[in-house]
Amino acid sequence: KLKQIESYGANVVRVEGTREDVARAAENSGHYYASHVLQPQFRDGIRSLAYEIARDFSPVKTVYLPTSAGTLLLGVYEGFRHMVESGAMREVPRLVAVQTEQVMPLCAKVKGLSYSPPKEVTSLADALVSTNPFLLREMEEVVRNYGDCVVVTEDEIASAWKELARRGVLVEYSSATTLAAYMKDRGKDSVLVLTGSGLKVL
Repeated sequence: KLKQIESYGANVVRVEGTREDVARAAENSGHYYASHVLQPQFRDGIRSLAYEIARDFSPVKTVYLPTSAGTLLLGVYEGFRHMVESGAMREVPRLVAVQTEQVMPLCAKVKGLSYSPPKEVTSLADALVSTNPFLLREMEEVVRNYGDCVVVTEDEIASAWKELARRGVLVEYSSATTLAAYMKDRGKDSVLVLTGSGLKVL
């Protein structure tokens, strides 16, 4: 990702530590912290995914979402809520947040599980790395009211990735977590959100 950013001509400043350390460094430098987590426009853009799901997969009762920082979960929720409030849908589908055994702050909070953030994330699902997400409280409220949280293992992720590839769908491991969760949960009339290309893991 850094090489891609640099290829556009950006000057990348590396900061040791957590995302919070990066945010503080940006605030103190006078530079802009370009995190999608803090941009309301990004979440508005994600809302359109809910509109597409409702248009293309009616009826939909359950939506499985790989969950880390929370923008995907919250944006999709806001899209469905908008459709309910406008009369286009009767109810918000069951939204299932999917997390890994290594990084499961939301599932731990919702289900009362023991969880200690790892010092280093080594999961196959290398896009799901927010060990202490800024939006945790918002995510918890959505999951408690409209869904559930499912934790998947490394073996389950690898197996789901292989099954998707066998079916001709090449995704990153983080996306394959949704199939792994579905295989455990088996929600009715389900949509699995596959967010990232598998080219990066080959």
